[in-house]
Amino acid sequence: MDDEVKIFLLGKGVEFESLDRDVFQITEQLQTFINNGGKIFACGTCLEIRGLEPSEIYSVATLKDIHEIVKESDKIVTF
Repeated sequence: MDDEVKIFLLGKGVEFESLDRDVFQITEQLQTFINNGGKIFACGTCLEIRGLEPSEIYSVATLKDIHEIVKESDKIVTF
């Protein structure tokens, strides 16, 4: 729809790669999202606390980055 959509993963959201299941392939769905122009960011502190290595699927970001995303956005959806 020519919208710019960004996802910012916080907390347990950064653990998405460990949540893949046969019926729900989260990593595959996020790759499709990226292939269609979406952008994904993950909280660097959240990754570090969990001992997770950065992935190629997202950019490691800070709370300053999420502030910029919120500031420039027309709509915000959280869950």
